[in-house]
Amino acid sequence: MELPSADQIFLSYFAPWYPPDADREYTGVRPDLEEVVLPDGVHIDVLNPLTPEGVEAARKQIDQMRVAAKTDWQNLLGVEGEPSMDWIVAFDEYCTFENVAKLIEQSDPKNFANSFVVIACEVGAVLGEVMMQSYPGLQWLHDWPYWDSAIFDLNTKAKINVFHWAFKKLSADGREDLLVDKVNASLQFVRSS
Repeated sequence: MELPSADQIFLSYFAPWYPPDADREYTGVRPDLEEVVLPDGVHIDVLNPLTPEGVEAARKQIDQMRVAAKTDWQNLLGVEGEPSMDWIVAFDEYCTFENVAKLIEQSDPKNFANSFVVIACEVGAVLGEVMMQSYPGLQWLHDWPYWDSAIFDLNTKAKINVFHWAFKKLSADGREDLLVDKVNASLQFVRSS
């Protein structure tokens, strides 16, 4: 079995769950990091496409995935406590070809609660949590569906698409890339600016 590309993963497991009236064409994963245009003095809220209720729904869903990871990852990876860099290292080690292939094989894309979607979304929530712990200047920039939410740094105006990192990691495109390296590189970027 050959692993699907990140875009194939996205189209199979995530694109079908976007609202039918979405104003974006969902053809594949987002870049790891995007520079956002935000003129000086303009509040970050202009970048948020959601109503206050939508922000709260996305926030709750991300928090739910972070909490779920505590139980799921303890069973899957043997990690305990709060999300940390050790959790990310353990997930990188879990992502062998065999484990990723098995996860894909056992996950029906027509079932939104399949293991692939759950684990990928837990990865995004954990990555965001760990990055914000490491650099308190980072914050969630919420979007809907919640896996389009990103970590945002106001100083660099960098939008870090952590959920989409997970889609890449669980595909042919990014399986060899270490998430811990992406976290460290992103943190170094925002700290040096």
